[in-house]
Amino acid sequence: MTLLDEDYYSLPRIAVDGSGGGGVCELEIGGEVGSGGYAVVREARQHAVGRNVAVKTLHNFDDDPEAVDALVREARVLGALDHPNIVPVHLLGRDVDGAPLVVMPLIQGVCWTELIDRYDHPFWDLHTGEARSVERPRDRLSAHLGILLKVANATQHAH
Repeated sequence: MTLLDEDYYSLPRIAVDGSGGGGVCELEIGGEVGSGGYAVVREARQHAVGRNVAVKTLHNFDDDPEAVDALVREARVLGALDHPNIVPVHLLGRDVDGAPLVVMPLIQGVCWTELIDRYDHPFWDLHTGEARSVERPRDRLSAHLGILLKVANATQHAH
């Protein structure tokens, strides 16, 4: 791990699914909402504030110190950014086993690639306010350009 040990181990402990002792449970973990190269994101209930959140954890905490470092650095970078198109970090901590976890808002949405690939995606009905129409490709182009602009603005802000 490239993080200073005392820096990593100073992260707060977060009780997950009753593991905090005395029945305390800050996060009740639910089903998987996404997965990537080194981490998985699951839906969770954050009891203290009564909301559903996303919790990002590592696939293999014990086997991959570089992944621990990457997850903690990612959370700290995102946590330092404040932009409407960048997912904020609510909390960075460790579970009772010492594995890092990142708590973020649970965002419901559609992957942009789905919208690119599926001309008949239900999103288009909601976005245009009309039934799907082959005659209205400009609405889709406008929506795609709007998404691209949001991605570009978030990237500029991050840099």
